[in-house]
Amino acid sequence: MPNVKISMAPAPGVILRRAASTITPTLAKALLKAATIASGFIMVEVVKRHPGETGNLAGSFKATFVDTPKGVSAGALSDLPYARIQNEGGTILPKGKMLAVPVTPKAEKLWPRDWGENKLDLVVNKKKNQALLIEKATDQLQYVLKASVTIKGKRYLEAAARKVETEMPKQVMADIAAEMKKAVEGSGG
Repeated sequence: MPNVKISMAPAPGVILRRAASTITPTLAKALLKAATIASGFIMVEVVKRHPGETGNLAGSFKATFVDTPKGVSAGALSDLPYARIQNEGGTILPKGKMLAVPVTPKAEKLWPRDWGENKLDLVVNKKKNQALLIEKATDQLQYVLKASVTIKGKRYLEAAARKVETEMPKQVMADIAAEMKKAVEGSGG
């Protein structure tokens, strides 16, 4: 995930851990500005890699400022549980018995449980070792049931990080550097 990382001598981690007394409002604003720019780059990359999707994933990345024992970090984070697997890829396992993989635009908008009672039929094809959910009213296949699904990662965070590194406005970085200099000089560093 793209983060703004600051490193300089003497021991910036020691200085930054002093939290509010060390981190000036101007530095916090500059860090959040950088994180907001990073979230914009992430949004663009998510949309590029997920054409035709709802945009929930792209819109879920928010600029965040965190003071941790390791120092100050400003980044763009998503709270969606599927953000990581969409970026990195991997195997998705069901919470219940099977995963329902939608095969129609109508099915992509509804979970099987949202169709209402007795709207879908379970059809098992033992020869092909398949389980299917068919819409009763139309006899149209809506879902294929699977024990797991493996997806390839979209790597949108890496693409956004490359853009942040090359395209981050110089003024944001200059603001951060100036504030870090003030913090070091003011700490007796």
